[in-house]
Amino acid sequence: MEREYNMNIAELPVIVWRKIVLLMEGSLFFRFVNWMMAFFARLFSGSVLSQVMVNETDEAFLRSTLIFRLVNGFFVMLKKLGRSVFQGIYEGSVIVAVVRGMPLHFFSMSLRSIGLGLGAGVAAFALSGGGLNTYVMIIAAVAVMLILIDKSLLAVLRGSGLVWLVLDALSLQLPKALDKWVQPKLRLYPVFLGILFGVAANSFAAGGYLVFLGAAGLIGLIVVAAYPFVGAVGVLFLAPFLPTMLTAMCIIGVSLCFVLKLLTADNKYSFRLDLLGVWIIVFMAVAAFAAVNSFTPLPSIEIAILTGTYMWFALLLTSLVNTKAKFDSMLLIFVVSAALTGLYGLWQRFSGMVDTTHLDVELFQGLNLRIFSTFDNPNVYGTYLLIAIPLCLVGALLANRWWLRIAYVGTALMLLLNLGLTYSRGCYVAIAITAFVFIMMMEKRFVALCAGGIFLVPIVLPPMMLERLLSITNFADSSTAYRMAIWQGSLRGIREFWYAGVGQGTHAFNAVYQLNAFNTVTAQHSHNLFLQIFIEKGIVGLGVFFAIIVVFYKTLYPFYKRTQDMRLKAAAALMMAMMVGFLVQGLFDFNFYNYKIYLAFFAALAFASIFVRVYDERTKAEVVDFA
Repeated sequence: MEREYNMNIAELPVIVWRKIVLLMEGSLFFRFVNWMMAFFARLFSGSVLSQVMVNETDEAFLRSTLIFRLVNGFFVMLKKLGRSVFQGIYEGSVIVAVVRGMPLHFFSMSLRSIGLGLGAGVAAFALSGGGLNTYVMIIAAVAVMLILIDKSLLAVLRGSGLVWLVLDALSLQLPKALDKWVQPKLRLYPVFLGILFGVAANSFAAGGYLVFLGAAGLIGLIVVAAYPFVGAVGVLFLAPFLPTMLTAMCIIGVSLCFVLKLLTADNKYSFRLDLLGVWIIVFMAVAAFAAVNSFTPLPSIEIAILTGTYMWFALLLTSLVNTKAKFDSMLLIFVVSAALTGLYGLWQRFSGMVDTTHLDVELFQGLNLRIFSTFDNPNVYGTYLLIAIPLCLVGALLANRWWLRIAYVGTALMLLLNLGLTYSRGCYVAIAITAFVFIMMMEKRFVALCAGGIFLVPIVLPPMMLERLLSITNFADSSTAYRMAIWQGSLRGIREFWYAGVGQGTHAFNAVYQLNAFNTVTAQHSHNLFLQIFIEKGIVGLGVFFAIIVVFYKTLYPFYKRTQDMRLKAAAALMMAMMVGFLVQGLFDFNFYNYKIYLAFFAALAFASIFVRVYDERTKAEVVDFA
């Protein structure tokens, strides 16, 4: 009897699930939705778009494209140049030998050597004019304690539970035990680095930021030269916090290190290009043409170079991330970065950092705070979260550890709270549509629950969030009326420059918009993603952007249809739903006005391409490695 009771308890969730399924299948609403879905599916199945989405791209097609032939010729020449000129220099370089051995050198150092390095740094800081203060004395005390410990760093890290958790999450392993970890030569490296950073830190404290950044950049460049993948994920991690130009410089630095690997004919590295990458290159070319043809060429060319660098970053990720472990590590680093923006956003909320710049304070008198984290604008931050939240859930689906799944889901919930605190109406609609699309793709029987949930919105949502959501159709709101006026003025401008666009940037936009402004309303952009791309790059640019979106779905949809692994199917569905939400937000705002979103968008494209490639063996033929 007891065994039967326990078995019934264990089966209770399954029984409840079946009851819910039967209830949903029997509802009139579900039957109506199912009929509508079947109707549109029949229409879609016979369309050209359906054939494009379902049919997979093979290697022969890629090799027949002009873009492929041009890129292939460039990289073949690069490889030949590397083998004939740089190979011997690279292999015989002392610097390269040091960089290659740096990981083993680092782990083989004793804590005593690291303590000497800290002590040297303290001495260099004090003697170069920095003096002694509380922080310096604390570092000096740590240095003394480390000098007394004659153990290798590897031995200490192996016994750390926290280190094990971090390495396990990143799918990494510590090096194997080293026979001779106390090498006299290695004692000089931490001392040299300590002196370098001691002098640089003093310069930073005295206002010499360039010296400090130069020293940090030198160390970072050495590491990235050995491991370009580390630099790429470092850019993903730092992008929400760095200035736009500094992020671009980091991407260029990582790219140069990647090219160096190609020049030295390292077989571990090759440039990879898929159909999505081909269309990204075309989009870069269209942006370059629009910039040269712009009303304000110099500013537009500068922005085209910047955005081209960000688009190139997607191709760089595609080339550097070629295993499941690397993809999972990259995804984790991105989510950790997003979590830090979320923590900062919550700190803004509770510290009372007020932002009412983008708000009708007369209409919303009770709302005196909208968080924006590191993005300077609540709407921009909300758009970033439309990408980050689904990717958090993708991480939860792919994680192999229960505690990591909990961390991913917890981060997603925290970011969802941040999204609510941005009070961005467009993002509210977009995240709801993202959830709806995901449910329709995975378990459409729950659509009836979604319909019932609409009636719970007034009860569940806080009054101010509900008021913001309902104000979308309120034309008394200055923000809504402002957008309507801008759209009308922007549409006037398109009639004259629809064929080639006016170029990127506010200078080019205003050169045309001011001639067509409706009701003397000024603006920096059109507040609509598709309208702005049309204005900047013309009809060709808008068409290429739509082609990128189609190829994005073409990359994910066949994998979603054929995979039998429900975790992978759900991950693909989340990425497709994420793009729908992002494009819905583009109806209300120009998502790319902040270049951090530009980078996040193209990184998300790379995430989708890499995800399918590393988790599906059948897609290997769709990616070409250049010789």
